[in-house]
Amino acid sequence: MGNTVPTFGVPVDLNQAFASAGVSGLTLDVSVDGIPFQLDPDAENPLVWEVREDRREQFENSSEAGEQTFGFWWLRSQSTWHGGAGQTFLDTGTEDPALTRIRFDESFQMDVFSEIGQATPRGSAANTAITSALRGVPFMRSGVNKIAVAKGNSDSLDFYNVSPFAFDVNVSLTEPATNCLDVATDGERLFVAINNKIIRIDEAGVQVDIATLTFTKAVRLVYAKKRLMLAHGKDVYEVDPDPGAPPVALGAGQLKFSVKTPNWAFTDIAEGPNGIYLTGYAGLTGQVWMLSETESGGTITLGAGTLQNTLPTGEIPYAILFYVNSLFVLGTSEGARVGSFSPDGRPQFGPLSFDLSGVRALGALGSLVVLGSDVGVYSVDLATLTSRAGTYAYAHRHDRTTASTYNSIVTSGSIGNVAIFAVHTTGIETEAADSSGWIRTSWMTWSTSEKKRVYGVVVGAKVLVGTMTITVETFEGETVSFVVIASDDQTTYDFGVTSLEPSSAYRVKVEFSEGTDDNFLQSIQLKALPQERRYETVVLPLLCFNYELVSGGREIGYDNFALHRLQALVALARGNETITVTLNDLGASYLAQVRDLQFRQQDGINKKDGRKVGGRANLVLRVVA
Repeated sequence: MGNTVPTFGVPVDLNQAFASAGVSGLTLDVSVDGIPFQLDPDAENPLVWEVREDRREQFENSSEAGEQTFGFWWLRSQSTWHGGAGQTFLDTGTEDPALTRIRFDESFQMDVFSEIGQATPRGSAANTAITSALRGVPFMRSGVNKIAVAKGNSDSLDFYNVSPFAFDVNVSLTEPATNCLDVATDGERLFVAINNKIIRIDEAGVQVDIATLTFTKAVRLVYAKKRLMLAHGKDVYEVDPDPGAPPVALGAGQLKFSVKTPNWAFTDIAEGPNGIYLTGYAGLTGQVWMLSETESGGTITLGAGTLQNTLPTGEIPYAILFYVNSLFVLGTSEGARVGSFSPDGRPQFGPLSFDLSGVRALGALGSLVVLGSDVGVYSVDLATLTSRAGTYAYAHRHDRTTASTYNSIVTSGSIGNVAIFAVHTTGIETEAADSSGWIRTSWMTWSTSEKKRVYGVVVGAKVLVGTMTITVETFEGETVSFVVIASDDQTTYDFGVTSLEPSSAYRVKVEFSEGTDDNFLQSIQLKALPQERRYETVVLPLLCFNYELVSGGREIGYDNFALHRLQALVALARGNETITVTLNDLGASYLAQVRDLQFRQQDGINKKDGRKVGGRANLVLRVVA
């Protein structure tokens, strides 16, 4: 037989030995990818079959120091919530890791904007029923803040005092048995569109007809830039709020702008830094227009209408609001967009900051814009950007009390002493002083898709009234909850989590049973470790001599039989190949990879006696299937 040692694979001589053994009906103990061996276990080199744990060393790869550097635990922590809702995952696929630590998934009746580092339960909505409420506007009468509500089925206005909120008086209009179409204010006087007329109600309550127009289309009446503006379908008029008698019949002299599209309808009017802005639509086309202010002979006049922006097809604008001449918010059928201005003063859209439903009404409160959406009242914080694309933080304020559509948002007071009045078609919603609330974090993955096991949750909070419930949830839907009762001095709550199965992601929900400034959430931390992967390991002590005795006392082999088999094992180990291993005596066959290979020869090599050449090969295999 030849003595050539191959660099890989099974040598021809070895194939001949396999064939010879097969013809003779011999079966050795082990077949390693077709290579025959006999087992030779002893006390020092036993046959081993075990299940091992696969652990890898962990190093700090977080951009926020401290989360993984110190200690044994994998940690995920959050200590402020002012980045708002709408973030599904905390630590995967985000453009700015610093922003992810201030955002969360969703909340219910929680104030996250008043104070950085706290989430406080706020009031739910209480509704005052008003049949066919059309629009509400804030005004002052005799030094008292009030709200005037026009009703679409009435010839009167309802006045409400703001603090405390209470019905004041019903004011009948001089046009009986007709329905109000809209109401506007300059802060003290009221202007009402009704029965083809516009009526002014002065500080003393005196009513005067100031303009006439046959109303056949949608009407929007707004006081902007010290001008009373009326949108009637596709036409926009400027109405003199102080005309002489008789009232002015609105016509070409008062018409400031008209869109050529026949079925166009303007939906809102607002004053901006460069003029008066209008939103409107026809069919699937929504646009923003502007009437610029120009000076002529020392008089400020309105210029021609110019198109500012066109919305994506199918997105309809309902309301527009400007914030200290630097930002504007557009409520549309798709949500709310925050926009800014280009260097030449042209408004430019941002992406949807709020996209849960259509937004039909807007109000301002400090740096917050309050949204009257189709799923409830939300706040957008114009002081907190949440992406480089230009989205802003938002959070839930309260749910709708009915399925009615919001027509206007009236705000009063400061952020810490808020009065919000959401006028919808069947009433006015006010926020109660105290109520329950909850907040749910984004999913925490520890930046890896492999499964983790959570061992504990630590919550920093103050609970002086009622209870706080902490719920840890896995991505598969398993939950475990802990209930905290009110305490005067405790601010940290640490719970062990042992019942949940390993998961790829976890999140935490914190719920307060009662609302008060003394109840608030400060921080959340989850403690986890990677779920240890386990696999079978087999250690085979293989006899590896040139000539070996097998069953029946027969001798097999040839010169270099040991070397050829050893060389074949080395090739398999170097190639990290998946091989088939069969333990004939045990009747077991499996796929494996060579993890380790060691050959030991105790006796000296006798070149004259090839039978003594060889030793024991300890082969360590990892079972893969």
